[in-house]
Amino acid sequence: MTLSEHLSGLRCVVCGARDHLWADHGRGIVECRECGQSALLMDAEITAASDDNQSGKRQRDDQDQGARRKETV
Repeated sequence: MTLSEHLSGLRCVVCGARDHLWADHGRGIVECRECGQSALLMDAEITAASDDNQSGKRQRDDQDQGARRKETV
C-alpha cells in the first residue's frame, strides 16, 4: 500500500490538466493522472534542514579549531 496525496489547484506542465497531480511519497514521485507524466519528488524541507545541519556543523568545527589555535599560541 502506498500513500498518495492529491495536489489540488496545481496544473500539469506537460498536458495542462488541472487537479490531476498526485504525490506518491512511497515511490518519491509526482504523477499526472491525466497524461501519465511523472517527476521525482524532492522534499525541500528535509533537504534544507540537512543543508542547515551541515553548515552549522562546519561553523562549530571552524570555531573549535580557532579556539584551539589561540590556546597553542
